[in-house]
Formats: sequence, C-alpha cells, structure tokens
Amino acid sequence: MSFGCFVVRAVVPIIQGYEDAGDFSVPERLKTSAHVNLVFYVCVGSIALCGVILHIILRKKWRGIVGFAMACSNTSGLVTGAFLLGFALSVIPKGIWKNADWTTRQKFHFHKVARMAVKLDDAHQEFSNTIVVAQAISKQMSKCDILRPYMNIIDKMLLQMLNEDSSFKPQGDRLGENDMD
Repeated sequence: MSFGCFVVRAVVPIIQGYEDAGDFSVPERLKTSAHVNLVFYVCVGSIALCGVILHIILRKKWRGIVGFAMACSNTSGLVTGAFLLGFALSVIPKGIWKNADWTTRQKFHFHKVARMAVKLDDAHQEFSNTIVVAQAISKQMSKCDILRPYMNIIDKMLLQMLNEDSSFKPQGDRLGENDMD
C-alpha cells in the first residue's frame, strides 16, 4: 500500500468530514468526522464480508476470492481516480485561475456593491415612507383614541431620531395605494 493510497483512503475522508462537521471545537469536529467515517467503513466492510461469506457458501475456490478482491480494488481505484480527475483537477485550478484575475474579481465586487446600493436605496425609501405614514396617522388620530398613548411614544421616537440626524428628511414620494391603509 503506497502513501498516496493511504492519504486517499484515510486522511482525505477525515478532512472532508472535519469540514462538514457542525461542532464548534477542533476535537469535537475531528471526533464527529472519525465517527462518520468509521460508520461508513464499517458498512462497506460488512458488505464485503457478506460477499466473501456468500462466495464461500457457494463453494467457489479461494482463487476466485482473490480475483474478486483484486477486481474490487481496481474498480474502487478507478472510480476514485475518475472522481478526482473529474472534480478536483479541473474545478480547483479553474477557481484559482479565476481568483487570480483581478479585473474579473473587481467587476464581480463592483456588481455586488451596486446590488447592495440598490437594496440600500429601496430600504431607505421604504423607511422614509413608513415615517411619512406614521406622521400622517398621528395627525389623523384623535386625542380620545385608545391607541393615542402608543402613538405619542412613536412620535417621540421619530422626533428624537430626526433630531439626531438632521440631514435625513423623510419623503413619501413613492407611496403606494395601500400604504395609508
């Protein structure tokens, strides 16, 4: 057994399980990873043991078992190699290549900033509309209303907020039909 085979069969699954574990400390993540991999290898081993027992029950020669084991070993190696070639050797370098191009990354981040600016503008407008609606409701509400003490609290909070940031002027430019409802 070569060192590369040991790494592929033992170390890589432990690292993958460590990444997937949701625990908060390193020892707990390693413990969870080892447990998950142990369950996997016990299942695979029990299936292989059942195959060997079935092979012995059917009274085949030991040479057939050795051939079967060699075929399983070759198949697992080929499948592992195909998965590694199909994913790791193409996706990882492509990701590194894309991240190395500063102009593409800059365009991507500019696009993200523009999307966030639009979201911020929409949130600011919605906040402004809410303040205008609250002020309009306060003007319409009578002094005898049951909810007037709560509206006074809201008015005090709005006044304090507007005094803290004098540059903010709420505008109800984009009020919808149902905003006042």
